[in-house]
Amino acid sequence: MGVLEALCSYASPTKKFQASRPVVSFCTAVIVEVLGCVSTIDSDVVKRIHPFVDSGLRTGKKGGSDHKAGALMIVGLLANKVALSPKLVNSLIRTVTEVAREDVKESTDLQWFRLSLMALINLVQSQSVDIFPKKALEILRDIRDIGAVLLELSEEFNIDRFIAILLEALINQSSYDDSYHPALISVIETVPLRNLVDHIVLKILLTCMKLSEGDGKMATSESVTWVKNVLAAVNKNYPSHFRVSVSKFLKDAKVQSKKEDTVCELLSKILDGNLDLSSAFSESKIWFASHHPKPEVRRATFSGLDRSAILKIKSLDAQRFMAIRDAIFCQLCDDDLTVVRAGLSVDGLTEIISPSDLLEALRDVLKRCLSFLTSGQ
Repeated sequence: MGVLEALCSYASPTKKFQASRPVVSFCTAVIVEVLGCVSTIDSDVVKRIHPFVDSGLRTGKKGGSDHKAGALMIVGLLANKVALSPKLVNSLIRTVTEVAREDVKESTDLQWFRLSLMALINLVQSQSVDIFPKKALEILRDIRDIGAVLLELSEEFNIDRFIAILLEALINQSSYDDSYHPALISVIETVPLRNLVDHIVLKILLTCMKLSEGDGKMATSESVTWVKNVLAAVNKNYPSHFRVSVSKFLKDAKVQSKKEDTVCELLSKILDGNLDLSSAFSESKIWFASHHPKPEVRRATFSGLDRSAILKIKSLDAQRFMAIRDAIFCQLCDDDLTVVRAGLSVDGLTEIISPSDLLEALRDVLKRCLSFLTSGQ
């Protein structure tokens, strides 16, 4: 180990000395061989290797490609073979992320950036990382088209755990800083997230509940609009998964521990910016009620809906009208036919739902009714 330490020290650059490419390559090869042969890598080995890795990552930002490539390779080997200390993991995450930022700025192609990002992903997925370091998150937030790059990598490798940790961090920061919103939306709209929809929706809605339990000041702030945007993005890309996730949330024991009739109103209070909740046309209130797991709550969604008021909203606020229209159309496809009947009873339905969509929904209802009749249910 003394020889390894001496070799790493000699190959690491100083103010007055820069090792040659053959020396750096030889040192990298020795370290890789040692890590591959040693059955147990203890903290002493890591301590001796770390200066070479750290200098490679830092000088790599200035163009030392051989040393940088070796350092990234060694980071990957260490991440896969030994449980590093949390402090070292966080330090490596920040440094590798900084290297990735420089790579995406300076490279004529994105190959170096991909290599740096893969080293980061491997480090995060192989180690016990629960919280993404804030400084590293700030760097990823500012990388243009981060969603597109992650999409390419997700098609070649399993990066689900990294995406889950990244989304968790982006959602947490979005509650306080709207500069994280574009990166969050980019990842949701670009990277396949089917297995993570439940987690995303639960996290977002629990955040809403916490806001509603506070003093309510954030409910009128523009910072809360990110919630609607994120939910809309998830619903747009994963409509069936999204509906199931909302239903699971409303069935959750923590949610059910609250008063039954207040959950949807608390969420709506946040999403509608403290609008008068006595209004039957709080689109968020209608939307959450229409996704409630209990059919009686979903049926009650349509009581009091007034045709003229809906059409007035249509002329004044297209976005609010679309939210109400989508909630009504969703009920026409409900598994419970009593809810479908309540949806069909809405006054002025043909002026709210387009003829083609309404015809499609009616055709589906008819098929289901015929299926029940033929099966004797």
